[in-house]
Amino acid sequence: MSSLALILTDMGTSEQKYNYLMACNEPDRGLPFMDVIKVDMEKGSSARKVWRADGLISECVFAPRAGYSSSTELDEDDGWIITQYFNPDVPEETQFLIIDAKDVEAGPVCRIKLDYKIPYPFHGTFYS
Repeated sequence: MSSLALILTDMGTSEQKYNYLMACNEPDRGLPFMDVIKVDMEKGSSARKVWRADGLISECVFAPRAGYSSSTELDEDDGWIITQYFNPDVPEETQFLIIDAKDVEAGPVCRIKLDYKIPYPFHGTFYS
């Protein structure tokens, strides 16, 4: 796991049970970010789930399945992880990946392919 992911799990400052990170899950490499990592903050870095993309991903954004009421009515990880995806082999295309937050290891349940390119961002910034 990247050093950033290890720092976040060791800090224990989050009130959320789960954090979703973009990282490189290979200790000898920091970049490029190709892995979506779900970390259980109560159990620490040993309790993580990883999905490896075949391209580059941006910072993960969590969208609760039931909107605001998810925080009181559903499990905290009942929702979707959204990340922008860039495949260097197809530079004219941009995709957004939708991943079920409960089953990160399964990878995307949906790929939204755009007809145009959006520059690859480092952070979870989406354009309209």
